[in-house]
Amino acid sequence: MRTFVALDLPPDLADDVAALARQLGAAVEGRFLPRSTYHLTLAFLGEVDEAQAARAGDALDAVCANTAPVVLASDGLGKFGRAGDATLWLGIAPTRELDDLAERLRDELASRGIPFDAKPFKPHITLARRARISK
Repeated sequence: MRTFVALDLPPDLADDVAALARQLGAAVEGRFLPRSTYHLTLAFLGEVDEAQAARAGDALDAVCANTAPVVLASDGLGKFGRAGDATLWLGIAPTRELDDLAERLRDELASRGIPFDAKPFKPHITLARRARISK
């Protein structure tokens, strides 16, 4: 199963992101994602089996046991991919707490032998796929 570890958004932030996505949807062609799918990925695992997924859950439990809530604030729009076929996202301002959370999770995953995408952590919320963005 294709798996990632992510934070759910606080309801107020998810509402604000949905409102932004509606406004952007009037000006940008693309497949905008529903509010219910908004999340902030901490680690992308890719294809994992049930045993690995269970160990990933244990890693998440270990990391979150003594973690205070992190503050999430938007930090501009961006895109991955080509202008005519992009993933449009809302950046989340990096903070020490958020970066530490992602790093501790990745350390726990590694210590449990769970592979993950080691690309640098770039906090964002995906708004649309296959977006057509000029420039």
